[in-house]
Amino acid sequence: MIAILNLLLKYTWKSTLGIKLKYKLKKFNYQFKKVSWSVMIYKTTDNFQDKNWKRSIAFNWFSLKNKSFYKEVSGFADPFLIDNNDKLFLFYEAIVNSKGEIWSAEIVNNKLKSIQKVISESFHLSYPNVFEYQEHCYMIPESSEDKTVRLYKALVFPSKWEVCKILYKDSRLVDTNFLKLENVYYWFTFDLDLNLTRLFYSYSIFSEWIEHKQSPLISNRNAGNFIFEGDQIFRPVQISKKHYGEGVKLMKIVELNEQKFLEEDYIVPFLSSESGYNLDGTHHISVVKSKKETIIAVDGKNNNFYQIINK
Repeated sequence: MIAILNLLLKYTWKSTLGIKLKYKLKKFNYQFKKVSWSVMIYKTTDNFQDKNWKRSIAFNWFSLKNKSFYKEVSGFADPFLIDNNDKLFLFYEAIVNSKGEIWSAEIVNNKLKSIQKVISESFHLSYPNVFEYQEHCYMIPESSEDKTVRLYKALVFPSKWEVCKILYKDSRLVDTNFLKLENVYYWFTFDLDLNLTRLFYSYSIFSEWIEHKQSPLISNRNAGNFIFEGDQIFRPVQISKKHYGEGVKLMKIVELNEQKFLEEDYIVPFLSSESGYNLDGTHHISVVKSKKETIIAVDGKNNNFYQIINK
């Protein structure tokens, strides 16, 4: 088997605390070729915009050590970071038997601990937008296959969740974020049927949505939650002019109230498939300040790489 692999694949070895073997597949119909998404986590003490990031974790959908655990998994994507009671957690989409589920893990000393499935439905879930509100943890995952926007509440964080409200229904809305400004909640979500972003507002997290006068917006879908730097607010948005997962750009919120909305391009692109922070595609970023560091999670698409990690 090794002899066959050596004939088919170009390989490199790298030895750290363990052994890391990376195969770059040539254009063969090879049975071990994996094409899907994985998650990378970085750290920096600089401004996250400078991208002086140091990679701390590369989170793939398979490993030698946990082969049976990942047996039915074919990808990880849409990472969301949350600092809860001075502990750092990662929530993400796991593609299990071709259907998205929500999984979580705790990040401890540059390693993922307590990896577990936390929400699974009969329909596809992704984009686990997790946040704290009035001392409780909530999540708004993408559930467009059910034609709903669902608000989950943590009964036991991070492992046990229940639906506490259907925020919107009868539309295929994806990748929903909200922003609170002066006691008004502004909801940004992407309508798959219109292929446009829609903007709503409400007067509590649980109250009915009112569509903004400027909605729908000519904008691509969200690429992660809002990022705050001082008094500046940035909205990561997907770039998909050439292909899905082409990259992420940062939009700057200039004005937002019940009557007006204005945003402008800030960094285009901020992430791209040519930047080195991913492989053959990327469409998501999450940024959290933890202690003296900033933690960044992004996802990346693997088209022609097969990576085995043994640590």
